[in-house]
Amino acid sequence: MGTKISINTTHHYQMETLPTESGYFMYTKSHCKWCEKAKETLPKVVVVNVDHLLPDKNTEFLAFVDSFSGARPRTFPMVYYNGIYLGGCTESVEHLAIITHQ
Repeated sequence: MGTKISINTTHHYQMETLPTESGYFMYTKSHCKWCEKAKETLPKVVVVNVDHLLPDKNTEFLAFVDSFSGARPRTFPMVYYNGIYLGGCTESVEHLAIITHQ
């Protein structure tokens, strides 16, 4: 089951699936070493690459992410766990260490 972002004619982002409420989810971009590290580390992470949105729709994409993140993420990856924004690679790896040692 894929997750995809599309832009309608009024430039609002529509998601078939927002960050999942079950497990890890992240927005990534290509050639990002921190995105690669997070993908390799996080179990069963749902990954959405947003390269196609960044050149022309960066402002709209960031407003879209801000609308449900409770934060203003500006770096990649943008990682969520159970629908809650964690941060980037460092924060998500720390989160994984905490929940696996309980």
